[in-house]
Amino acid sequence: MSKVSIGSNTFVQTMGSVSEPLVLNGEPLVRVRTESGNLLVTAKLFDASGATILTIDDNELKYNTEIWDVEFISDRLVVREAHRKVIAKIVFYPPDSITVERAYFAHEGLSVQVTAREILYRTKSGKLSLSGNKILDIPYPRGVVLTDEHHEVGNSPAAINLPVRIG
Repeated sequence: MSKVSIGSNTFVQTMGSVSEPLVLNGEPLVRVRTESGNLLVTAKLFDASGATILTIDDNELKYNTEIWDVEFISDRLVVREAHRKVIAKIVFYPPDSITVERAYFAHEGLSVQVTAREILYRTKSGKLSLSGNKILDIPYPRGVVLTDEHHEVGNSPAAINLPVRIG
């Protein structure tokens, strides 16, 4: 079993060993799998400009050394781009859960911001906010999938599949 919270959205996977709670333009930006009862996290985080600042590959942390501060203490990973300016925060709850409290995710022109309350997609004409969704026992591997008009939705079923327009 795995439980991933992104903003106030929660995804619980008990069927199968792989879950992709957040996918942008076909790219899983948060992926978890269980192996021998342990949760293995793979994620890619960005700054507000869309530059990759940190990756996690099966729990192995790699980050851009130009970032002002990366702090991993106990169960919390905090990334700051300046004094008191947190751009990412992930809390780990071993052996089977994580919570993304703050982050930016991007892929091929599409980006979202995660706050403690929501997953937020902004356009020039407005915004789309996803909050408070509880997806339990999803019988398919993907949670929230956002796809722009330049990409295919793909064949993997998702709990929330949102086609969006850029601009």
